[in-house]
Amino acid sequence: RLRRRALMPKNAIAWEDGNELNEGLATYVEWRAHDLWAKQGVGAPLRAALAKLSDPKVFAQQGEQILMKLRNLARGTFSVNGSEFGPAAVRYRGYDFGAALGRALDRVGTDWKKQVATGATLIDLLRAALGAPADAELAERADAYEKEAGYAALVLAKQGKAKDALAERERRVASVTAGKGTLVVIDFAALSKSGTVAPSSYTPFGILHVDDHRRMFFMVPVKFDFTGARLEMPESPGVIVDESARTLTTRVALAPEALIEAVAKSDGHEFAAAGLKIDAPHVTATADGENAIRIALKGVR
Repeated sequence: RLRRRALMPKNAIAWEDGNELNEGLATYVEWRAHDLWAKQGVGAPLRAALAKLSDPKVFAQQGEQILMKLRNLARGTFSVNGSEFGPAAVRYRGYDFGAALGRALDRVGTDWKKQVATGATLIDLLRAALGAPADAELAERADAYEKEAGYAALVLAKQGKAKDALAERERRVASVTAGKGTLVVIDFAALSKSGTVAPSSYTPFGILHVDDHRRMFFMVPVKFDFTGARLEMPESPGVIVDESARTLTTRVALAPEALIEAVAKSDGHEFAAAGLKIDAPHVTATADGENAIRIALKGVR
């Protein structure tokens, strides 16, 4: 891990530590609970309320599933919704590696949970619990573990997947910028002049960095709350937020003319069509090239 982190920027390491603490410890609690219930069972009230809880095999299987995910994450063979790349796979690494660090500290650490509660990171606690071998000894151990795990082959395999990852990313962005249906650009500059634009409802498993001023949100319907306006973007293909241009861009399966007419009839109030919902005091929609429209949120008249 030290060798890997030597190649990572500090902000990425800090994020990884935070993810292992916040989500990893939640997974640790889940994993430990499954283990304990598999060995000891649950109390009579729970068994009476939920019949399936009477079978300890269910808990043992849940614990094994976490361990299986951990192995796949370590080998680079983990996928979410058919994809090996993107934020979901990265986040799950923290979920399960953080839980694994907790399980390791159960064996070799003392009072580690109290120290975590006061700000210590899991990896620092594990390093302290394992002692501080000399650099030469540490390098020897690392070499042995890398050889045992087939580390060199893993690195080559992941490097070979880099093109696949880039192609998937480009397809994801293109599903909005050049996909099927009508391109819809929503101009919210009148409601929000500058600054970061954060959805009020989204999933962290569906975020993609497009460039320095654009992010893409997908996987679930994404909601935005501006002063005097509420919007919901279609789950698929998602929405691109441009903080520089102050726009939201998505696509819907409805002809441009039909969209413009629907917006005009609603005058922005509780407009809903093809997964796109807008509730605002005053909205206008105009054609913006072939198979594209531009919706302007004007705010209070």
